[in-house]
Amino acid sequence: MSNILNNACFAIPLSAQQSAFALEALDNVKHCDTSNRPTINVTVSEVHAVAQKFVTECHEYIENTGEVGFMVEAHPTQGLLISHGEHIETVNAAVFTQIILAHFDLDFNVAIQASHVSSKKALGVYGGHAFFVTKDAVTSFDLSSWVHQQRELHVQKLKGLATQPNKIPFSFNSNDDNGSSEKVHGYIEEGSSVGISVHIDGYSDHCSNDDNGTPIYIEKYNNELRLVAFGDINQEDHTHLISLEGASINTRNITIDNDHTQITSLEPIDAYVTDCSEKMLVLEGKLISPEVANSETVNYRLVDREEQINNLISWLAEASNNSDKLAKMDVLHFLMNIDDEYVFSQISTNEFISPTIALKKFNDICEQFIAEQTDFDTALIN
Repeated sequence: MSNILNNACFAIPLSAQQSAFALEALDNVKHCDTSNRPTINVTVSEVHAVAQKFVTECHEYIENTGEVGFMVEAHPTQGLLISHGEHIETVNAAVFTQIILAHFDLDFNVAIQASHVSSKKALGVYGGHAFFVTKDAVTSFDLSSWVHQQRELHVQKLKGLATQPNKIPFSFNSNDDNGSSEKVHGYIEEGSSVGISVHIDGYSDHCSNDDNGTPIYIEKYNNELRLVAFGDINQEDHTHLISLEGASINTRNITIDNDHTQITSLEPIDAYVTDCSEKMLVLEGKLISPEVANSETVNYRLVDREEQINNLISWLAEASNNSDKLAKMDVLHFLMNIDDEYVFSQISTNEFISPTIALKKFNDICEQFIAEQTDFDTALIN
């Protein structure tokens, strides 16, 4: 049996100082727990944060092999040079590249082009793949997938579809609960200037013949993107009209009232703890009294994330119970991989609520405190 290996060589355009930082981060990987939990001797530093993020993304490979999967060296003019030894794990290399670009907020792009080589002659194993990496995303291309697509296009051409420029053929595999599947063929038709139609072999609409009916239609009407479905071949009118405006990227992280008219921004409620000797909770500029903030009615406390990290590291250095250590290390790992200044900590558990990850729940807790404070103030007046 032949071994398939990847060969690649590329550079991340970094300054000498940035390259040194990246090399130090890779060297720091050995101080991270390859089971995807930080070790008890971790230090809160930028170098370790980068190393831990890389280990988090690629922990399975690192845990199984004890290696990062690629060779690396600082180049005097090209920046950080990444290449293969006998083999390069290009997924790991792409992940590390994006982490470094994001860490330094660099707007460069890095192309990783890899060739496949085989230890023995074999059919269908030669080819390659590529990654295009920026600080925001990693996209990939695989030659074998492209070859498969060309074969599918050839099948469609034999059926007479590919010769029609306004019809773009496609295919995909169906599946069911028993694990069986079959190939589904169809095409997207661009014949209309106001929308696109979707045909799937074996399906049609009331007004078309069986070979070219399009039961799915997508259009933008009166500035509204919508999907029109003809789910009953015996009915001339559509059966479903679905607005897609709720999927607009402009509506991300907003709430829409039931009448679809009032739109309210959904952002984290401003929450912090004062620096004075008696730390006070402040929510949306409203001071929460200690009686409310420390009561068990809400069951959460607003805590400084970095302070919690330092406390956990100190606790882990002295702890002896392994089960407790594992639970605390999970918490430490969570806190080290978010950027929030403050998070809510549940009194009775190890749960932490981050405004970045759990925005709605974070705001709900804030609103509970504000409501409790209002009730407390009312009771004082009465």
